[in-house]
Amino acid sequence: MAIAVSSLFIALVFIFQLLPVTIAVQPFEIEWSAGKFGPDGPWQAVEVNVGNPPQKIALYPGGVFQSHLLTLDVCKNTTISPLCYATVAGVYDPGSSTTALDELIQFPATVDFTEDSLAVEGETGISGLDQMDIGQGVIIPNVTLDLHNDIATVYPDGTAYPIELGTFALGFTATVNQSFTSNNGLPINSTLIPGYLNTESVPENQRTPSNSFGLHIGSVTPEVPGSLHFGGYDQRRIVGDITTQNGHPDTIDLIDISLVVHAGASPWSDSAPLTGLLRSGNATMAPALPVKIIPQAPYLNLPASSCSAIAAFLPVMYSKKYGLYLWDTASPAYHRIVSSATSLSFTFRRDTLNTANITIHVPFPLLNLTLSAPLVTSPTPYFPCNAESRGHYSLGRAFLQAAFFGVNWQATSQSAVWWLAQAAGPGLITQSNIQNIEIGDTVIKASANDWKQSWDGFWTPLTTKAVVSPIKPSTVPTTSSPSQESTGSTTTGNSGTSETLPDDKPQAATLGIGAKVGIAVGGALVFAAIVGFAIFCALRRRKAKRVKQANSFAPHAALVMEQPLQRSITITWLLNGGLAGLPEADNSNNPTEFQLSTHTDAKDKLPDRAPQQSYRPLGGELIGSNFRDHRVSVSIHAQRQQLFSIQKHDESIISSDLASKMKSIANNLTTTAATMPLVDALIIGAGPAGLSAALALARQLHTGIVFDSSLFRNARSKHMHGIPTWDHKDPADFRGATRAEILQRYKTISFEDCEVAKIEKTAAGVFAATAVDGTTFTGRRVLLATGVTDLPLDIKGYDECWGRSIYHCLFCHGYEDAGKPSSGILAIGENATPAVAVALANSAKQLTPKVVIYTSNNLTVQSSIAELIRPNDTSITTDNREITALTLGAEGTGITLTFADGSTAEEAFLAHKPATKINGPFAQQLAVELTPVGDIQIAPPFGQTSVKGVYAAGDCATMIKSAMQAMHMGMFAGVGVVHDLQAEGPKL
Repeated sequence: MAIAVSSLFIALVFIFQLLPVTIAVQPFEIEWSAGKFGPDGPWQAVEVNVGNPPQKIALYPGGVFQSHLLTLDVCKNTTISPLCYATVAGVYDPGSSTTALDELIQFPATVDFTEDSLAVEGETGISGLDQMDIGQGVIIPNVTLDLHNDIATVYPDGTAYPIELGTFALGFTATVNQSFTSNNGLPINSTLIPGYLNTESVPENQRTPSNSFGLHIGSVTPEVPGSLHFGGYDQRRIVGDITTQNGHPDTIDLIDISLVVHAGASPWSDSAPLTGLLRSGNATMAPALPVKIIPQAPYLNLPASSCSAIAAFLPVMYSKKYGLYLWDTASPAYHRIVSSATSLSFTFRRDTLNTANITIHVPFPLLNLTLSAPLVTSPTPYFPCNAESRGHYSLGRAFLQAAFFGVNWQATSQSAVWWLAQAAGPGLITQSNIQNIEIGDTVIKASANDWKQSWDGFWTPLTTKAVVSPIKPSTVPTTSSPSQESTGSTTTGNSGTSETLPDDKPQAATLGIGAKVGIAVGGALVFAAIVGFAIFCALRRRKAKRVKQANSFAPHAALVMEQPLQRSITITWLLNGGLAGLPEADNSNNPTEFQLSTHTDAKDKLPDRAPQQSYRPLGGELIGSNFRDHRVSVSIHAQRQQLFSIQKHDESIISSDLASKMKSIANNLTTTAATMPLVDALIIGAGPAGLSAALALARQLHTGIVFDSSLFRNARSKHMHGIPTWDHKDPADFRGATRAEILQRYKTISFEDCEVAKIEKTAAGVFAATAVDGTTFTGRRVLLATGVTDLPLDIKGYDECWGRSIYHCLFCHGYEDAGKPSSGILAIGENATPAVAVALANSAKQLTPKVVIYTSNNLTVQSSIAELIRPNDTSITTDNREITALTLGAEGTGITLTFADGSTAEEAFLAHKPATKINGPFAQQLAVELTPVGDIQIAPPFGQTSVKGVYAAGDCATMIKSAMQAMHMGMFAGVGVVHDLQAEGPKL
């Protein structure tokens, strides 16, 4: 009997071993390092093991797609620092990992992984893959990595300091993996961790309820351990209201910053909250400031005027060297404030409906951070407001110590939602309450705990007796004086005295790299150009590495289609290393040129920097090339389908067999080109966005067609403004000049003066655009730059006056009317937002001494506006008479308003923000998601829509509708298309 039982037991064990292992689907907690890091924190970081054998590395959680790792090579740059501070958190050595793939991906790594929150400089990184052990015995294969060999942060005085930690990426919308093209032309799939943990198609990998995360980075002092869960969140970390934002995390509207006393006496002269600090001293700032939430960066990146307004109430000294404020530790007020029950409080627009706000408080004990080596020689307390943010406004780890941040990448099949909320204080983190984030969830719940109580015992409410002399506001300079710059001293905000800062020894030094490609020096267009240059540097560097191993890889081909759709196609190959069945090419630097052309003088040569791409025009054979080698040009007339003789420039190289082979290739291409002339991108719209996008494609030798329907929002305007070199000039001339420059300089972009009626994705996976005359054009990607049409109010004469004496933007128009007696604001229609009306009125007041806000029989709006007008501001008034007609002035300027009672009013101009609609039916045809106000929903900065392969830029995809914004978006969308194409690999 015992034997039988034993046999049964063994059999059952065997059976259970054959059954699939079921893993409990629940949120996955990421482990945090016991160490504390950073010369501007200290900060907490997560800890993972990368590669095989495992290399333990601490990383700041933050960012999307790739995790960024510092390699062992960062320690070689001793010009910045003789000590390698990165080794404290751990550096990565791909050469010692048997699972690393760091040489195969044809995609350079972005230098700046802080989204311009820091000025990052360095050598272009390398894209790679390796396995990552994220704890609990879970090893993720082929995690997407960006590897950095030489990288630093450059502070305002030009001094470069080494970056000490990389980042641990948090996923992306509906993304499990990425696909890259390897150097041998084969695709490589890489993994995004939160998506992999929720891989529904592979049940044994499905560990979490969704592709999502919940993050609270916590703080070192007071001690609040970090919390990061994939697929869920710790509910006890959230107290109070939660703001829900649509799309992947981009910007949120910051409405105000204030100083708030939560308990006890105030260290300031008034116990009431000190509000209005965001726009203090900056009359031109809009009612809301879009800011990004950036966990991978340290500071509060705010306008200099805002930092100065806050600092005026604090015992701090401004350091131009760092762009930061140093606490005056000798001041009694310093010790009172940094331990008191007070906070720096941030008020945000809660949602896109503008119906409510949400405030997140950052207690001052969390804002007493420390600068340490290598930034300074001795620990220096500082206040983390970065007054040198260069226009890139964001809230980093200093803010996120007190805030919860979460994202559901699977809120819908193609879109995400993200959340921001007040995080609990140190008194509530002894226990956890982990909750799932399910696929489709757009709502999470806060705990019922009280936020103030969570700080009891961790701050000290001031008594009246303790506040000997309340701090009064005074001016804090946003820049040091010349004498202070020479001595390294700054001015104390409240005493006005000059004090010398701690001796900062690190010397300015250039990075040990061939080209500085990452420094954030200004606007978005500069950044886009730098991205392109970084790509070139990376390709050039990898080419140099591969030259010695040319025979170990299949050759590559570079191809350019010149003027592709002007009824003829010119295709150029670069030949290298010989082809199957063809003679070997020589190794000279003088290119041998083959031409099959309708034009005997068609001798255009590709630049030496031609991109490397792979094509298989015949029978799966791969024509190959590198940068400087032999050129073959084939020009085919798509209509006649005729072949012409090959011109042989070097009889010794071009054999008859080669000529025959080239004719065969040309015949094959002729048939294809005549039936489906494929280009890289179809750009719908020839305004500033479309033209900028075309330039981005042209600069990387990608082909594209720009469709010009002659429908432009500013068609009535005779002048455009705010455009460097084109201020107060005709916008039509701007478009014409830009188009002419593109056609003259670049050969890969063509223009079609036609209206597109329909766009659809074909069974072949490309996009087909059909013009109104029936002509069909095909492209691998679509970029919608259609613009919008303004919808006129239902008031007689409005449409005639629109664009002539009714302006939507007082930065674009209105200056020419300055000095006239009065102007008006129309707070009418679906965009009749009181805050917008008052903001427009404040801008108009700069131009005319009197401004009238017209509400046209809407007492509710009039009352709300009246409450927002500054007390004693008699220059702005309201008028609720119903408007029945608008009449343009006799000479095309000025405007007359006629009211229902028969009375009239004269204004120099009216400002109004009308509703808009996207031009064309393409958003509906392609089924892209729209924002609540009807614009195309995109994922900044590269303009991806919810439909793969479709991008959007300009007025059709933003609430900020202006020519400069459109150019910025167009360039970035063009860069996004280029990256997308190059990651996918070429098609013919």
